[in-house]
Amino acid sequence: MIKKIFTSPITLFLAMILGALTGILGKEHISSLSLINDVFINFLNMCMIPIVACVITINLSKVSRNKKKQGSKGVIKSWVLYTAASFVLAALISLFFSFFLKNFLTPDTAAKQNFVSANSNTTVSSLFEKIPFYDDDFNLSIERFSFYDFLISAIPNNVFSALSSGETLKIIFFFATLGVMQFYIKEESSKLFTDLLDNVYSSLNKFVSYILIFSPVSIFCILAAQFSDDNKINILKSTFNLIVVIYVIFFSLILASFFIIQIKTKLKIKEHLRAIKQIFVISMSTRSCLATIPTAVENSKKYLKLEPSVVDMTLPLGITIAQSGGVVSAVMATTYTLYIHNESLKLDSLVGLILGACMYAVSFVGIPGVIAVGMLSSVLTPLGLPSDVIIMIWIGLITVIDPILTFQCVYTNIAITSLVTRKKTTPTINSSQ
Repeated sequence: MIKKIFTSPITLFLAMILGALTGILGKEHISSLSLINDVFINFLNMCMIPIVACVITINLSKVSRNKKKQGSKGVIKSWVLYTAASFVLAALISLFFSFFLKNFLTPDTAAKQNFVSANSNTTVSSLFEKIPFYDDDFNLSIERFSFYDFLISAIPNNVFSALSSGETLKIIFFFATLGVMQFYIKEESSKLFTDLLDNVYSSLNKFVSYILIFSPVSIFCILAAQFSDDNKINILKSTFNLIVVIYVIFFSLILASFFIIQIKTKLKIKEHLRAIKQIFVISMSTRSCLATIPTAVENSKKYLKLEPSVVDMTLPLGITIAQSGGVVSAVMATTYTLYIHNESLKLDSLVGLILGACMYAVSFVGIPGVIAVGMLSSVLTPLGLPSDVIIMIWIGLITVIDPILTFQCVYTNIAITSLVTRKKTTPTINSSQ
């Protein structure tokens, strides 16, 4: 009963309201609330990387040993194509709304002056000075970030260093290689190894399910901290129209995913909503795609009745490295920068913007939020646009847009998985849970 109450969307909504009010009215107590949220997030982070590593290794091991290799290749090929299409769709929808609602989106003169004033008082470099690996060439390295750099950064030269520093992309690469290599060793040894990982995954998954009971506490603390910061409040006021448009875009993509899943599964809407309710709560409270993986995988098989082998093969990988919400962020940051500086995007730059946005969405996998925002310059700089102002604006918007971005990324990947799978015809083992 307690778990049901704490994980209810109503409880989450009340936590959001109370958190905002506490931030506005009780600023002197925010530091203790931040400590509570840090403990919650650290518990999740402790489990997320091992869970992702176990899921990817186990599932790629199964794929590698699948006798129907051609079928597996077909699933992976379809998944890649649908994922690429989701990125392009996200970019086109973002461009449509940003141009169609240009007058609504363009900041007024007062807002522009606030942005310029803020930029003169705070440089992008100063925002990153607290980062341990920051140096004087940090911004320059971001602006010169290329696809080659992305490929090189995916390969760990020291896997233990990658594990200790939480470099998600390098960890994924290592464990993906480990999973594929299970095909080339004796089946008995491979099974012992994957059984061990499966035990680790099940244990951590159970632990996370207990931690997530306290999701409303986390969202309460997050919003309290957000609304206690006067600078962030001023940014939110100045960019209210931008936030509205971003939410409209994300809800459009969520609605598209909803119809795709409905058409593919032919479930009753009540069953569909039941499948995504907990995913929504986790997304809103943790703002972490990785945190949703265990629940997303389980609910896709249990409630949406998607084929388990395909879900295991594609969904964890998609949620980890194919976050189309990053495309929306990159496109909207670019168009908003244009409007701040009274510029317009030339037709021949549209392709470059779409490709740059897709690159950005893939490149920020596993990178801390502030650094990911800093990498927006890798999209803006090739288009000849300044990035300092929009980076500071986006840092102020992270807390507001991250929850819906997280849910959209996860839900879109579930929709993609439904497109490359078929509806289950047999009941799941734990249907009574």
